[in-house]
Amino acid sequence: MSDTRLSVTKRHICELADVDENLFAIFMELMDIWPGPEVYVTCIYRDAEEDASLGGSGIHETVPHRAIDVRIKNLVGDFQVKADEVAATLNNSWFYDPKRPIKSVAISKVHGNGPHVHLQCHANTKRRPVN
Repeated sequence: MSDTRLSVTKRHICELADVDENLFAIFMELMDIWPGPEVYVTCIYRDAEEDASLGGSGIHETVPHRAIDVRIKNLVGDFQVKADEVAATLNNSWFYDPKRPIKSVAISKVHGNGPHVHLQCHANTKRRPVN
């Protein structure tokens, strides 16, 4: 287990109780490989109004929660390159949905309200076999 610190709001602490078990496992892997001293969670759950105002797809509205957003601007150096490396590592370990291999569990490309790593899972999400 890494010494990476987790920064969450009281709201996020409550929301973590309802996170999908695969998403929680993916998030814990992110904590282990995070290239900085602290992981800042910016979003887990949004109601329909919040999600629509941010141009969301609806995944942040689900229960169990199937998405977590993590800030990357706090990383030292080229934060986008580091975020891309984290996403690639997680995507090499997990299938979002084996029936839709184009989908990913970690998205780091610039999207939404600012640079972040978006973690997501599906009912069919599963760990990739180890080679």
